[in-house]
Amino acid sequence: MKKISNYIIFIVLISFFSSCSPQTKLAREFVNKSNSYSVMLIQPEFIYKKNLNTNIVDSLGITDVKLRDSILWEQSDFIKKIDDSLLIANYSLGFITELKNYNIKVYDENESAKFLSLDSNAWMVNIAQIQVEEEKYEYRDETEYYSYIYYHDHILNAVNINSWFEVSMINSNDQKPNVY
Repeated sequence: MKKISNYIIFIVLISFFSSCSPQTKLAREFVNKSNSYSVMLIQPEFIYKKNLNTNIVDSLGITDVKLRDSILWEQSDFIKKIDDSLLIANYSLGFITELKNYNIKVYDENESAKFLSLDSNAWMVNIAQIQVEEEKYEYRDETEYYSYIYYHDHILNAVNINSWFEVSMINSNDQKPNVY
């Protein structure tokens, strides 16, 4: 009896997996034959940098915007050492690599004539703005031993990168770009 039940389970499994095979083949064929996407990537010219550690200038009572910005720039640990062109190049390289992982053809600004001649599935992605922010925040590490709480406050440095993208389809009736 046990042999028969194992045999029936085996037949059911074989029929189940073989029934999925045509759908899998059809899906693969559709993906391989589908229209490919093309993207033209426009890079920003510079990066906005901001030091959010304002406690030094706040304690001095500095209200002049240019002086305040200059002091914050000099007091920064990270953002004054960032080279805009190097960060933009690495950022764009990573972005392009990820697009290519999805089989998306990527054009740069030098290939705009070739890109604009495409008839379908062509998208323009403008990295409208990259902003780098530096800040410090307090983190409390604590543990409990025998009903006593021991803790230590750490000041952690953080660098945040914010990005804004404008995405629009080429040769489309809807010419309004989407911002992300």
